[in-house]
Amino acid sequence: MIGYGNPRFSEDIDLSRISAPEKLAPFLGKAARELQNLLGLQSSATPPREGGLTWRINCRRPDGSQVRLHIDSQPYNCFSSHPVMVEYPGIAPFVFPSIELAEIVADKLIAVAFRRYLGGRDLFDLWYHRLKTPPPFSDRSVLNLVTLKLKLRRLRPQDFLDSLKLRLGAEPPKRVMAEWSRYLPRGLRDARLFREIYAAVRGHLLGIKL
Repeated sequence: MIGYGNPRFSEDIDLSRISAPEKLAPFLGKAARELQNLLGLQSSATPPREGGLTWRINCRRPDGSQVRLHIDSQPYNCFSSHPVMVEYPGIAPFVFPSIELAEIVADKLIAVAFRRYLGGRDLFDLWYHRLKTPPPFSDRSVLNLVTLKLKLRRLRPQDFLDSLKLRLGAEPPKRVMAEWSRYLPRGLRDARLFREIYAAVRGHLLGIKL
């Protein structure tokens, strides 16, 4: 969101170079205290369950509801590298290593096919980064990355194509529409736009040839 301008809300942060999640304790404890001071809400950091990788920072509202941020520490095999400048209110600008946009799109394509459920977040990200404006990369560069990532997962290209056809029906699933209603800015929460986004992404994905 910060590095590439995507306006979609995300409830998790993925850290890919953490070998021991428990060592995040002092940093996430500090983050929870800073959130509490910033928001005026009771905040706490919860460590991963036994054998798990996910920390949770919980902010409790006066009505008892919670805002929760997940911090996942898991390995990630990347094929590209790209520096991203972060300029965000309240913190000094800094640069950190990220991956190229083509690889982000490749990961999203695989997520559409193989996530436990069809994710509205993945479909929107594809629309925003790949379909909203002319892409700054070639289709082949993205599909080559998809092929490499499928091989790492011991999946065949045909498995990927078959899964896309099976999952992408003519109409957006209710779960996708509900996810967009939660995670997109208010100005984009429109049922007609949701259907346009879904149709555009579906048409593109069903035309992929590996």
